Amino acid sequence: MAQRALSLSIRTVVLFLFVANAVAAPYVESSLRLRTGTASVIVTAKTSKDAAIAVREAGGRVIHDLWIIDAVSAQVAAECLMQLAADPRVLSIVENKKTRAAEMPGWVSDKRIVRSTYPMPANVDSPGVMLADGGFAVVSHDGTFLIGNDDGSERVRVVLPVGNYGQTPLLTNGNILVSGGSASAAVTLLRPNGSVIWQNVSFTSAAPKGNAVSGSNGLIYVVDNNRQISALGAADGLVKFQKTFGTTGNVVATPAIDSNSNLYVGTTAGDVWKLDPNGAVLWTANVGAYSLSQPPQISADGGVYLISPGKPYLWVLAASSGAVRFSFTAPSPLTMNPLLTSSASYIGAKGGAYSLTLDGRTRWGVAAATLSGGLTGVAYDTTPALSPDGSNLYLSPTGSNLHVVAISASTGAVAWRQMLGTKQLCPINGTDARTSSIRPQN
Repeated sequence: MAQRALSLSIRTVVLFLFVANAVAAPYVESSLRLRTGTASVIVTAKTSKDAAIAVREAGGRVIHDLWIIDAVSAQVAAECLMQLAADPRVLSIVENKKTRAAEMPGWVSDKRIVRSTYPMPANVDSPGVMLADGGFAVVSHDGTFLIGNDDGSERVRVVLPVGNYGQTPLLTNGNILVSGGSASAAVTLLRPNGSVIWQNVSFTSAAPKGNAVSGSNGLIYVVDNNRQISALGAADGLVKFQKTFGTTGNVVATPAIDSNSNLYVGTTAGDVWKLDPNGAVLWTANVGAYSLSQPPQISADGGVYLISPGKPYLWVLAASSGAVRFSFTAPSPLTMNPLLTSSASYIGAKGGAYSLTLDGRTRWGVAAATLSGGLTGVAYDTTPALSPDGSNLYLSPTGSNLHVVAISASTGAVAWRQMLGTKQLCPINGTDARTSSIRPQN
């Protein structure tokens, strides 16, 4: 799901993570001295990066980055264990045994550090996207495309054509799709190493304001500002067909696409259109004179979620017919889309955060004063992020007194709060409890 950040001067990408203290003294578990064949071990060093380097230099294979304890799990030939132990970076080597979670509430650590900073030449208007290998991809407004590695290093930068890129890159079949454009559309498909598979520019008469979307039918769809849909071949980027729908309103947000490659498009006139994979209209609905300038979202139970930024309303339509399932009025305006899971929605609003069941019942609501711990000048009108295990929800406010707050996804109770600065961040999910953020460069 693409998520859009607010229009702020965002120019630096920052990675945050939680870390614990390193083990103080070298140690090799005695049972390892009797091992033969390949040993499954946990290797601790000053940092998990140092541990990984030591393992590889000893001929071993790193299995997992256990950054929270400055260690890695690895497989090492028994005859190489003493060579590994002699590495000055290594603090301990123990057998990799089964573990279980402690039966107590809490969180991983109170220690948080900035792993790396990536200066960008222009504003970054939307959050980046996490890659399957632990890295991330982000694009700045001028078309500078960056891939960062999970160890904080920079993998590659690519300058894309035309400019005016304001959307989160899209993952499709292991590759990365980036779309933008000024007078017309510009779409580029890249590999995770940054090499370009194909590019297509100037195939529309009006630039798309939203992102391209990828169908299950081998087509990539682009909807421009004037309600024209263009279908490109995912393999070659060539235009397969173009159609125009409707007569009023403009399309300024990314369409949603379902598993059957049907598209759901909102307009500035409050219209919602469902189009089949060939661009034919299946149904249309109208929510009133409200600009639908955030992308529609499709829930696990077939609901189409819509908001109008600056208004307190959430509408949920039936994907099958366009009929209204339910609506929700928050106590304060919404700016960005809710987060949807298989069982609930999580909504960030100027005055707090809320959670609904998929049939529209309120699960909980938390006021901004509680989320901020009494801080002033904050509004939680960004899209929340969910922890990998689904237990915590992360929110970061706009305004002054910037921080990230973690709350229970089931109750809304505050777990912790970390102050970060004075500009907005927009959390995105990683795969291992790290928090990635986009932050302005002062």
